[in-house]
Amino acid sequence: PASHRKRVGLIREIAARTPKVRTASFEVTYNDFTAEAQAAFQVAVDIWSSLISSPVPIRVEANWESLGEDVLGNAGANYIHRGFSGAPDSRVWYVDAIADRIAGRDLAPGEPDIIATFNSDFDDWYLGTDGSPPFGTIDFVSVVLHELCHGIGFIGSGDVDDDGVGSWGQQDLPVVYDTYPEDGSGIRILDTIAFPNPSELLADALQSNDLFWGGPGGMYA
Repeated sequence: PASHRKRVGLIREIAARTPKVRTASFEVTYNDFTAEAQAAFQVAVDIWSSLISSPVPIRVEANWESLGEDVLGNAGANYIHRGFSGAPDSRVWYVDAIADRIAGRDLAPGEPDIIATFNSDFDDWYLGTDGSPPFGTIDFVSVVLHELCHGIGFIGSGDVDDDGVGSWGQQDLPVVYDTYPEDGSGIRILDTIAFPNPSELLADALQSNDLFWGGPGGMYA
């Protein structure tokens, strides 16, 4: 979709402007990847390694397997943590990569921080690394960039169920990304007076075009 292309295009633009100095280390375990797919995945990893900073290596389990028709792939954090030493707020969940960075140590030793799986049977992958996929193909590097972004921590817990009721939280506590979105009047989505959790009001807000990033570091010129 256009919104996905715009986000990925912005990541690529930022990467192009950023000196190629690695400020984060990724350790990727590749399972069943072809050489071409692995090389493309690694390009996305190398881009992220110069855009974020962490003293703790970020481990990724990358799987190349059949996922069914028209499914591209997905990636997410393996664990979430709260209440660890140095946590800014013990009432908030932090995904692996963020929690490790804050704590300055690996909070789940020996375990991957991100699990990423992509569809080996998808026929329209473009596995080149020049950012110029032919018409009718899907740029694999761009999709990996997008999905790794979720694994690194750009993900919230907001959800709308089949009955149209919105909710957020794990064990009634938000993940750190949840603490930033706000509506056009500046009301945080976690304000349970304005948006009871759970409620249809919250569902309306989550599905509106009136949610914005309200945290620091959210502007790019």
